[in-house]
Amino acid sequence: MIIDSQNKKTLFTRTELQCKCGCNSLVLAEGFAENLRQLRELFKQPMIINSCCRCPRNNAVVGGADMSYHLTNNAISKGTCAIDIARRGYDYDSSLIQWALSLGWSVGLHKRFIHIDRRVDYGQPAVIYHY
Repeated sequence: MIIDSQNKKTLFTRTELQCKCGCNSLVLAEGFAENLRQLRELFKQPMIINSCCRCPRNNAVVGGADMSYHLTNNAISKGTCAIDIARRGYDYDSSLIQWALSLGWSVGLHKRFIHIDRRVDYGQPAVIYHY
């Protein structure tokens, strides 16, 4: 779980972050939980998680990239450093994107979700893309 540091309330549960295939794998890259907590506390709005951790099998099923930052066994980050958040309209989406970019996240826009990741923590440049 990721806990609000001031109010001691749950921001994200294990169920939200773990792999959705039934294996329940949950391996977060070092520092990822803290970055996610910071974004959530500053954004101050609920976040519906479409995908966070993915085992290699589930990543293949959903059509994820071979070196996806969602992978729990990611060779670069040694765990998941990406999350997909459901889109909820222009104001919500714009605010989330602005906060993410201001905190150094990479942002990918999909018609159903906003992908954000911490590739910058592993020497990769921050990017903004649409798919």
